[in-house]
Amino acid sequence: MNITRSRKGLQQDEAFKLIFNNAKKRVSRMKIRAVQIDDPIIQTLFEVYVALAFDTTEYNDFDTH
Repeated sequence: MNITRSRKGLQQDEAFKLIFNNAKKRVSRMKIRAVQIDDPIIQTLFEVYVALAFDTTEYNDFDTH
């Protein structure tokens, strides 16, 4: 599937619509919590800690920190 098309082009693609709608349903069932951390050093450490604690390192790229 070519996902480099325009948004309008993707919205007209039945295969993309099916995948996109399934993803929206999955995201709508997620439980999300937010934590405000004002100190940038603690924020960075917390972000890495949470990625390790929840084993999400494959989805995180810390090269920009």
